[in-house]
Amino acid sequence: MFEKLPPLLAIVAGVVLSVPASGASAQTRDYVHVVGAYAVYPYAAAVAERLAAPGDYPSSVVEATGTGSGILLFCGGVGLDYPDIAGAARPMTEAERALCRENGVDEITEVAIGHHAIVLATAAADPAPDLTRAEIWQALARTVVRDGDLVETPYRSWSEIDPSLPDRPIRVLLPAPPSGTRTALIERIIVPGCQQFEAVRRLDEQAADRVCTRLRDDAAVADVGPAMPTATPAEHEPAILDGMRADPAAFGVIDYSVFDRQGDGLRAARIGGTEASAETIVSGSYPAAQPLLLYVKNAHAGIVPGLTDFLELITSPAAWAPGGDLVDEGLIPLSESERERMRRRVMSLGGAEAASP
Repeated sequence: MFEKLPPLLAIVAGVVLSVPASGASAQTRDYVHVVGAYAVYPYAAAVAERLAAPGDYPSSVVEATGTGSGILLFCGGVGLDYPDIAGAARPMTEAERALCRENGVDEITEVAIGHHAIVLATAAADPAPDLTRAEIWQALARTVVRDGDLVETPYRSWSEIDPSLPDRPIRVLLPAPPSGTRTALIERIIVPGCQQFEAVRRLDEQAADRVCTRLRDDAAVADVGPAMPTATPAEHEPAILDGMRADPAAFGVIDYSVFDRQGDGLRAARIGGTEASAETIVSGSYPAAQPLLLYVKNAHAGIVPGLTDFLELITSPAAWAPGGDLVDEGLIPLSESERERMRRRVMSLGGAEAASP
């Protein structure tokens, strides 16, 4: 039975947060090593704590590195000097898979564990607007495109971006970087919105990245909460909720799960014409939704103590099904059929016959 997990912490009992040890002996590692997405970190850390609690396995190492950096570490090679699992908030790219193959990481199992989504919420009495990704980037970016040119942002109100938007000051409360919520905003909304402009597409890759991801540093954007890679929504979002209710003109960027459970009196903006809901998030039609994935090195399944048990725990019904501990902490669950499919995949990796989730 997957016992009730304690509240998620940045560094939890039974989980060691560290950087990879250079030159670590491949013969001595006896713990599970997970790297990757900030959005995956809280769930992986909670399961790692549960795995270590009975004392059967040493403490796991769970690192919040970001999706891309985690995959690079994962694809470094096979053997106990390299991570066993990479958490990701998007599928691996073909270039990343090619890197894995170049380094002998030929057999990888992808396990979806759930979904994550963010909303732009407001306590304003009027209906929340329908915003495009380009409009959100224009509101938050330090440099914007105006009349075809890149200029320092002149925008002080939403209606200056488009007259159909509310005539109220731009003020957006964001989790302090880095965090899974903020990363989702950048990757799912800000960068795609920025790339819609021809002036940005003419830039080289490095310059375009700088223009797209540098946010305003004036009063229009306020960072809230601890600036820690392991900070969870629980550490950011009470202050963001309080800030929105104190200033109805402000938008707050929060997890959908927080909005769904604690958003009384708040409204979420549609993005690209689509409302945030469990259905649109699971279907992938809501633009600010992302999958949460684990990439597992098959060659490590039989040699890393606790690896298959870790995977069986995170895909157990008491963890990831509706009403499970991870869902209580904000994970948006897969459909029942998808959970069954992923569970069979995990059980096959462990050499066990598939069981009903």
